[in-house]
Amino acid sequence: MADTNKKPGVRFSLASSVLSFMFLMAAAGATAQELHVANVAFKEVDEKIILTYDLEAPPKKQYFISVALSYDFGETYTMHPLALQGDVGNGVKTGLQKTIVWDYRRDYPDGLTGDGFVFAVQVEPYKKSKWLAYTVAGTGLAGGLVWYYYHQYMQDDNKNSILTITVPADI
Repeated sequence: MADTNKKPGVRFSLASSVLSFMFLMAAAGATAQELHVANVAFKEVDEKIILTYDLEAPPKKQYFISVALSYDFGETYTMHPLALQGDVGNGVKTGLQKTIVWDYRRDYPDGLTGDGFVFAVQVEPYKKSKWLAYTVAGTGLAGGLVWYYYHQYMQDDNKNSILTITVPADI
């Protein structure tokens, strides 16, 4: 727990020191029994927030973990910490004492002051990256344009070798 007498940082009042940690789930076909975050706790160490939690879910699978923060006792979760490290993001496996370290000064250089902060540790099924599919599709499109250009304009030396592509302005 942060000491409110030291330099400005994160200050939590007694009301928020017993935080409501929430388990949120947005999963296709997942039920509350399948995905569960338990025993969430936090402490401030060297101007970083250390969140710990247990991830109880089917073994041998990976999950996406994110953190949201409320400043109004959990009414809304509009703050989404970015400077996170540890058991967060894609690929987190089930287990006890998972740890997330939030360097809040990177997200909020002036610190945070208030007594209505509530953390939500969120779990979802693993999100696979689609960058490879987009790269392959983009390469295929570029190759197709080159092939088209070559066959339309470069095989006959008497043809004009200018390719014009018109893109509508409303795209």
